[in-house]
Amino acid sequence: MIDRAVRAAREGGPIGEHLEALGLLPGRTADEADEGAPRGTTLPPRVTDGAPHALLGQHVCPRGVCTRREQRAVGEERPVCEIFDLALRFDPER
Repeated sequence: MIDRAVRAAREGGPIGEHLEALGLLPGRTADEADEGAPRGTTLPPRVTDGAPHALLGQHVCPRGVCTRREQRAVGEERPVCEIFDLALRFDPER
């Protein structure tokens, strides 16, 4: 079934009936999912407050050699390690 849907999409044909058969209709959310539906056939639930959510953490040494920790501001490029010439690795808060 998935192969037929992919083939139809690549050929530019209609895929609505394929999506319906797979339970993947656009705009469907987990709130509207069938109780018996297999996992992964729906979109994730909506964020109810509508506010943007940031992933908190710091950028750290890409090789774990030094203790450098940098906070990245919105819109800035990723910080770079001048020693290894690599972007710092993001370490999320736990």
